[in-house]
Amino acid sequence: MALTPISWLSLLSLILFSTGSSGFETVELINNGDFESSPEDQREQVNSWQMISSKPAAISELFAHSGRYSLRTNNGSASQIIKIESPSNLTLSFWIYLHHIPGVPEGRTISAIDVLVTTSSNKKGLSYYVTGDHRYPRENIKDILISNLELDKWNYVVRNLEEDFEKEFPNIDFDTIQQINITLWAVMSPEPIPYWDDISLTATSKTLKQKLWETTPTSPSPDMTPTETPPSSAPPISTETMSRARALPEEPNTIYQNIIEQRRLIVLGLSSIVILFAMVLVRKRHNAKILKDGEQES
Repeated sequence: MALTPISWLSLLSLILFSTGSSGFETVELINNGDFESSPEDQREQVNSWQMISSKPAAISELFAHSGRYSLRTNNGSASQIIKIESPSNLTLSFWIYLHHIPGVPEGRTISAIDVLVTTSSNKKGLSYYVTGDHRYPRENIKDILISNLELDKWNYVVRNLEEDFEKEFPNIDFDTIQQINITLWAVMSPEPIPYWDDISLTATSKTLKQKLWETTPTSPSPDMTPTETPPSSAPPISTETMSRARALPEEPNTIYQNIIEQRRLIVLGLSSIVILFAMVLVRKRHNAKILKDGEQES
């Protein structure tokens, strides 16, 4: 189906003016967070998750929030290491199912998801407990209890990691984070048994366009050599005028703003040329079609 002039213009406008985006995107850092690409018979390695216990966690088909599988941490654990530099807007979310087992002592299971960040100077961690009143004191790890989780149904949990870390560790520097370790674990089972699904860790990352924009070299300002100023015949400036001038704030450096404005004008100019060319091309095709139809009718 041929595109009308309006369709051509809409398509070109969408492509051209999409360059005005902020240059940042939200990226998913967890691999296989839904556990769908992990066969159940893989006990020591579950596709991107490392089993780190003598009784490891296991893929289960009994409950699943999405797809077919989830991860059961019944006296076991699974961990994933993420390499990243200077992340921002870190957000953790997951779905947790707490399966009640009738006929056994209730509430014995102690289960949590640990988030350990490695910076250039130290390691800090948060442990989000989903079951169990008991806590295991660990150095440089703070405990946060996720309350009001219901048994025998899927519960959704979402946490702003930067807010939680800055509250528990006020001096942490997120700009120097180099690695994040996510661990799902449970001990003292069997009641309730935790099932995890759709584990997600997102961050805001710079797109290629933003990185290129920031690394584009700019011409340095030429050094100004002072020259002698000849005596002026203008009347001397009064003390009041000098004081008023000193009180005014200094003007900001406008070199970077001028570069941005020039680039914007260039982009707009190129966009206008491309759109004009497209309009001429569509018009020519339209006239040729009319001429051809006229010849066929004659």
